[in-house]
Amino acid sequence: MNNEKVLRALSIVTFAYALIRVLNYLQKIVYTYLDGTSSPLIPKYLWKFDAFPKIILSLIFIVIAIYTYRSFKMKHYNALIIWLLFVYSVLFIFIGHYLYDFINTFNPYGS
Repeated sequence: MNNEKVLRALSIVTFAYALIRVLNYLQKIVYTYLDGTSSPLIPKYLWKFDAFPKIILSLIFIVIAIYTYRSFKMKHYNALIIWLLFVYSVLFIFIGHYLYDFINTFNPYGS
């Protein structure tokens, strides 16, 4: 019973963090699009260059949020996966910029 309470708490924290990250990235994507297309001096495709890593990271955190919400709702916790998602979320706080730069190296919209 105690293990289930810990996994439930980790699932809630991971879901909340993933949801905050998704909303943050979506807000940045919309702002970049609106800001980049409003000026005639900025190339029309430039917003895609900036949005590409944010879209990829948003998809990762959407998957995390869906899995943690589903496991929380069904009360079926896979301890290994919940711990891995929690550790990934905590590590992302500290080294997320490295992952952002790594994803940006594969950006098809720029060099």
